[in-house]
Amino acid sequence: MPLIERIFFGIQIQNTLKTSIKSRFLCLKSVNMYIYNQTINIEETIRDSWLHWMKTVYIPAVLATGKFSKALITRVVEDGMDGITFSVQFTTESKETLQEYFSENAVDFHKQSQIFEGKYVSFNTELEVIGEASNEFFHKK
Repeated sequence: MPLIERIFFGIQIQNTLKTSIKSRFLCLKSVNMYIYNQTINIEETIRDSWLHWMKTVYIPAVLATGKFSKALITRVVEDGMDGITFSVQFTTESKETLQEYFSENAVDFHKQSQIFEGKYVSFNTELEVIGEASNEFFHKK
């Protein structure tokens, strides 16, 4: 195939892909959700006991408040820090519910984490979910 035809063919494919991708993103579902994200860097020496506590005590107790619909715990693969970094995300349906959690529950849960005092550092982030998509949107014919 001559160079000019290859360039033209490449542009056609590129434009088709852009249109296809653009139409797929139009399928992005709007959702009204908020995520309370806690990023925690722990000393390696407490990894097992901290994870056990998170999975059996802390996360179930936060979910039991009824203010969050789900929780996700992940490990940051590479962050360049000493220790091990985790992210814990709690999903809720409104900013008001998140604020209720902060005013009614957060202080008590923070006190419970004092059993690991001096062996971790953390910061919190409030995230607003703008949209959600899944593979089903990208495999439509």
